[in-house]
Amino acid sequence: MFRSIGWIEPWTARSAALFAAKAGVLLVALAVAQSYFVKRYRIAIDTQATQCLPGTRIYLVDTYTRDVRRGDVVVFSARGLDKLIEQGHAAAQALAPSYRDGTKLIKVVAGVSGDRVVVKDDGVTVNGKAVGEGLDLAVTLARPPEAFARDEQVPVGMYWVMGETRDSFDSRYWGYVARTQVIGRAYGIL
Repeated sequence: MFRSIGWIEPWTARSAALFAAKAGVLLVALAVAQSYFVKRYRIAIDTQATQCLPGTRIYLVDTYTRDVRRGDVVVFSARGLDKLIEQGHAAAQALAPSYRDGTKLIKVVAGVSGDRVVVKDDGVTVNGKAVGEGLDLAVTLARPPEAFARDEQVPVGMYWVMGETRDSFDSRYWGYVARTQVIGRAYGIL
């Protein structure tokens, strides 16, 4: 048994114009939405053999979210790493192809403006809470661990960022990340 769905009227100039107008509005709306999403979101892929944030290789980066909080994962543009390379540190020379200024890095915000950061050979604390272990890369960077020791407050407009592994190349070795370096907040996908 068939159900009647009514008569379908033949196309007229008026119905064709109405359809074209609706389709045009829909296409413009889709183009605007696509443009917005392309500008706002990026995909970041961690291609390192040894990850500093184990378990996630692909991230969705929201480039419109630059005000971040402690514990957020962020993508930022490296700045100041060229100085380490120019100073001739053996490991920094080896890092040169991968970690030049402008390289996009992904880390966890462990400290924000006003937080107290203490870095010692055996660990890193922020406001008295352990956030990292040791200075394993000090030897690789051909410097004594004491060269990276500090007890200071995170300056205004800066972040202390770290990886989750002992050998993460992070704020322990090159200091703070300025708010202006932050590209966006990252969300793990896979």
